[in-house]
Amino acid sequence: LYVVGEHRISEQDIRFEVVEDMIEDKLSQDEKDLIDDIKRVDNKILSPAEKQRKIMNVYEGYMNSLPVEKRENLTDEIEAEIKEELRKIEYFQFTSLNRISYDGGELDMRSTGKVPGSIVNQFSLDEKDDYLRLATTIQPHWSRYLDNDREESENAVWVLDENLETTGSVKGIAPDESIYSTRFIDDRLYMVTFKQVDPFFVVDLSNPENPEILGELKITGFSRYLHPYDENHIIGLGKEATETGRTKGLKISLFDVEDVENPEEVSKFVTDERYANSEALYEHKAFLFSKEKDLLVIPAH
Repeated sequence: LYVVGEHRISEQDIRFEVVEDMIEDKLSQDEKDLIDDIKRVDNKILSPAEKQRKIMNVYEGYMNSLPVEKRENLTDEIEAEIKEELRKIEYFQFTSLNRISYDGGELDMRSTGKVPGSIVNQFSLDEKDDYLRLATTIQPHWSRYLDNDREESENAVWVLDENLETTGSVKGIAPDESIYSTRFIDDRLYMVTFKQVDPFFVVDLSNPENPEILGELKITGFSRYLHPYDENHIIGLGKEATETGRTKGLKISLFDVEDVENPEEVSKFVTDERYANSEALYEHKAFLFSKEKDLLVIPAH
């Protein structure tokens, strides 16, 4: 069993830690005692965030009591240290991972780990041969302290071992786009990213230490859900879009992936109604497919 969550590094927390480190020793004993009293308050009465704000008020009160020049110099030192600490951080957003075993009615936490970025849904990760494979979107981080931040999102595919340590990865996929859908099938990952056009990626995962992109196809629109038709074809359910990214109808695509280096959209259906929608875009249980009966059913409105 894998349980995932999202973790973000807060720039506010970094600022608080720097201010605490640089000012705490300069406080009077009364101010230190006040901070200790705040920290001892039960979390049911004051949340950690509320405690942090109240303690920061104590630090700011000390700074405001200083002569102007001394206060400005200390502020400059604090901001320089914050900037230095932020430069050490490569990623500010993570998917946290917990690997839990179940045996004879007993649950046991086996390992924990994390990878940069966030997942879309449960189809973003898959286990095969004791390796966990997952795909994430890493959003850009804006900072008022840094002037050289990434301005584009990027996407990545990760392969992790039983200890949730990364064995291989593909990074920098489709800059300035986000993952809209993924589907792991055996040693392949089929993935769609989108901003204005729909890149459909085929990723080889047969070597856990060296996953690689085999091929990609760029078409208008995007797929929110991918479903296998057979070993050489994938169904995509999503929206058609203009070249500039404006949606223009519910879309069902059939992708031919037999030639993995050159996937093709061999067939598609687009509704006449521009704003048509379907619960199946976000809830896979609303998607009914039977190859034996040549039947595909989705709700639409």
